[in-house]
Formats: sequence, structure tokens, C-alpha cells
Amino acid sequence: MIVEDERYMLEEIQTYLQREGFQVHTCQNGREALELAQLEQPELVVLDWMLPEKSGLDVCRELRQISNCGIIMVTARSEESDKIVGLEIGADDYLTKPFSLRELSTRIRALLRRLHGAENKPQILKRGNLTISEAKCQVYKDDQEIQLTPTEFKHIGCTSWHCF
Repeated sequence: MIVEDERYMLEEIQTYLQREGFQVHTCQNGREALELAQLEQPELVVLDWMLPEKSGLDVCRELRQISNCGIIMVTARSEESDKIVGLEIGADDYLTKPFSLRELSTRIRALLRRLHGAENKPQILKRGNLTISEAKCQVYKDDQEIQLTPTEFKHIGCTSWHCF
């Protein structure tokens, strides 16, 4: 779930994360965030600090009372004291604006790994028009299989997407 009051930024994050294979729910204020979190029970929330109707800090505090979901606080507030407050009230990670979408996606994946452990590692990974089936050791581009040697597959392997 993404909670961001700046529509342009919300749409950019949503589009990018959907291309990365995430199911994304969005809202633009703190009150809606809590309602949506109770309804959808997200695994992870990307939460802006400065929101209308209820601050991201208040949302984070209240989410911690009802959920163990991962929370990544995103904000323009970059002072050390702000980061400490965000983490102490319950955020799992803190990212200052501006940030790259690639870094956000990487932090999301890292937090999900910590939350769910290795046994829930995805067996099918998608990015754009590429699909990797870990279980079958196969790679597809536009639904056409790309023939790879075991060494090539291990190299791109499912350890990271940076080579794409």
C-alpha cells in the first residue's frame, strides 16, 4: 500500500511497483490509509510523513496497534532526529525524498524477505516483459522462452534484477 498526498509521486511509485510485479493499493491521506489498511491488510506500507487529515507518524503509530505489516517511511524530512522518531514509533525503514524508485523497490523486497523469511521466496519473478521461473530455471521474454545455460541462469539468477 502506498500512502502519498502528492498525486504525481503516488502515480509514479504505483506504476513502477506494478511493473515490478507488486499488487498496489493507494490513498492520499492518513484517515484513508487506516481505513484501507484495515480493509486490505497490506503486507507492507510505503508511508509519507506529511499527510492531510492525519500525519504519517500518527498513521504509523495506529498501524502498529493493529498490524505487523512492514512500514517504510518516506519523507523530505532528513534530519537525524526525524529519522530516529520515525523508526522509534514503528517504521521498519526510512527513506528521504528525493529517492530512486529502484532503491525503494529494493528496500521493499529486502523488508519483505525479513518479514516472510526465505521459505516464501517467490518462484516466479516478473519485470516488464521478462519472467523468470526459479523452479523450472527458465526465462521468458514476451512469453517466448530464452534458452540459457545453467551458468547463465545462475548469473542472472534470481539473486537480483540489476542486470536487466
